[in-house]
Order: sequence, then C-alpha cells, then structure tokens
Amino acid sequence: MSVLLDLEPGPACAFCRSGVDVAVQERLGVSVAVCAACAARFAGARTSTPAPRRERVADPALPPTIGQGVTAVAQHVARMAERLAARPYRDDTCGRCGADVEVYRDPAGAETVLAPQKVLADVLPLGQRWRIDDGRAVLLTEDDPDQVGARLTHELVCAAGPAPLNARLRQVWKDNTAIG
Repeated sequence: MSVLLDLEPGPACAFCRSGVDVAVQERLGVSVAVCAACAARFAGARTSTPAPRRERVADPALPPTIGQGVTAVAQHVARMAERLAARPYRDDTCGRCGADVEVYRDPAGAETVLAPQKVLADVLPLGQRWRIDDGRAVLLTEDDPDQVGARLTHELVCAAGPAPLNARLRQVWKDNTAIG
C-alpha cells in the first residue's frame, strides 16, 4: 500500500508556526501569514497606549540631556557658538612655548597677544600696561591712580624667552615653562 504525501508545505503562522487554516494578511504594506486561532486571539486584544510622559522643564542655564532630544542639543550648541562669536577675543596658544594666550584687537585693528593672567598695575612700566576697553586692547600711556590691575603682553612672560627680573612676572613665566 502506498501513501501519497504532500511534500509541498503551506505557509506557517508567523506567530505560532501552525500550518492549519493559515491566511496571508496585509497591514501597513507588510504581508504576514496568520492562522485563524492567532487572528481571533489578536482581533479581541486591545492595544494599550502608553501614558504620556511628562517632560521635565530643563534649567536654561544647564546644557540639555540626551533624553531632551536632538533639537535641544542643537539649540544649545547654537547658543554656545553665538556666545563664542560675541567674545571680543579669541583663545590661542603661543607658537613658541605652547602657553594659552588671548588675542585681542587694538583700537587700530591690529592683533595684540595678551597673557590671560592679570598682574598689579604697578608691577609693569607704564608703556607695558594694557587694559581691555569695549572689547579692545588699549595700551595705557598715562598713569591712572584708580587702576589696580593690568594686562600684559605674552611676550613679556613667554617661556621661550629669558626669565623676567620682576618676581611677579617671573612667576607667570614659570607657569608658562611648566606647560611646555
């Protein structure tokens, strides 16, 4: 006695792998094979919608977290770029000693490289005292008794040059030599 077997298998249910009473259903452009039992089971199931999450209001002074979305991060980066562009100076490093310097424009528009450190005004001779006025580096040519601090050019304290004789300037010079 011979038995004829159907070797061509039909579609199996994508959920329970059953081959009984399977039909292909299409949802949102995707075709899926589903048996009658799974179709009945899912037809009666209610879809649960998650409760809406309350977003915490972020402190505008703090940078956004990753969970606050890409747009908030992009807005923060744009704000920081605006702040950076609004600064009257640009940060740089000395090509000779590698120390940090601040590059300002003087009233004539020329670049002036100043050390980020400030010193007491009486430490510097009158022709080497600088002040930042309205975002410009201004060389002080007259003695101002109300002036306490002053800026100095990086050249005076560059670690690639000789050590200054003044003790306070020599300390700034030593700090620059530790960098290089």
